[in-house]
Amino acid sequence: MALDDETTSDRLVAELALLSTMYPDEVHYDSHSHELSYASSGAKLTLRLPATYPDRALPTVITAQTATQDARDALAGYIRTCPGDEEVLDAIIQHFIGLGTSSPAVDTSSTAPEDPAPPIQQRTVAIWLHHLLNTAKRKAALHAPAGVAGVTRPGYPGILVFSGPEAAVTEHVEELRGLRWQAFQVRCDSQVAWRLVYEGVVEVEAVGQVVEAIVEMERREEFLEAMKIK
Repeated sequence: MALDDETTSDRLVAELALLSTMYPDEVHYDSHSHELSYASSGAKLTLRLPATYPDRALPTVITAQTATQDARDALAGYIRTCPGDEEVLDAIIQHFIGLGTSSPAVDTSSTAPEDPAPPIQQRTVAIWLHHLLNTAKRKAALHAPAGVAGVTRPGYPGILVFSGPEAAVTEHVEELRGLRWQAFQVRCDSQVAWRLVYEGVVEVEAVGQVVEAIVEMERREEFLEAMKIK
């Protein structure tokens, strides 16, 4: 992601460099038009960055087309809630990705007999963080809802793995996402529970210990590939 505009701020240069490592094939920045584009799996996002971003202004949405819908209004509404003096490009991209995977509303007005209660859906999420050092954030990551197992690894990069009932995992991930992060990227999102050696959420020191905490070899491979460690 080459930058040839001498007016590009140091903060923006650093943020774009980080994005290029997170999305090497999906993100492009045009320093002449000041437009950032993201494209993946039929979804396309284009943001225009004002000259005062990220110091005093937020990006504006030019294009936000998921595989199924025009998401410009929804994404613009989310951007209005972002702080106007922080780097928010990764958070905007993650929210856009979430808009593309959200389920449409279901009509529940049918008078048909109620079906038996469905089994509890499971979810496993592996998250890559630019870093995890703050003591309060480390404690927050460990305090997951009942039924959630997981592993956290502080340092550079930070790694979080949570597995358990879908509703509980989703609640925990969204609470953590609401904290201030330089980068918070869900790199693996599976609709099955992974077997972990720990009950509850445990902090370990090394990436290798995160891998060892995953019992099934095929899940270890899935984790390593998603985190781009292999």
